[in-house]
Amino acid sequence: MEFSTQTTSDGVLVVMLDEENFDAGNVQGFRDKVMNALSLNPFAVLDLAHVHFIDSSGLGAILAAMRRQRDAGGELKLSSLNSGVKAMFELVHIQSMMDIYSTRDEALQSFQD
Repeated sequence: MEFSTQTTSDGVLVVMLDEENFDAGNVQGFRDKVMNALSLNPFAVLDLAHVHFIDSSGLGAILAAMRRQRDAGGELKLSSLNSGVKAMFELVHIQSMMDIYSTRDEALQSFQD
């Protein structure tokens, strides 16, 4: 799983997935690498701008990451979902369980509100 991270001046971790597909083929890499990065900061934004396809394995991994962040007293917010990925979230009604923002900046701003 390819990804990059940055921490904002407000201390929020931004994780940018650098994969077009988030599926069973790379979900273990997400669990091993990305969740480790998330464990360093309970407040994070997962930017999915580069992801064009997600399957149930990817959705499950994101839900697990969200639960882990909440258990640590933090939050995981999603940003920049393209229409296909957003449709998948809506199909399984996950969007009602997570904070999803159109842009990374909107997600980051929500931590200050």
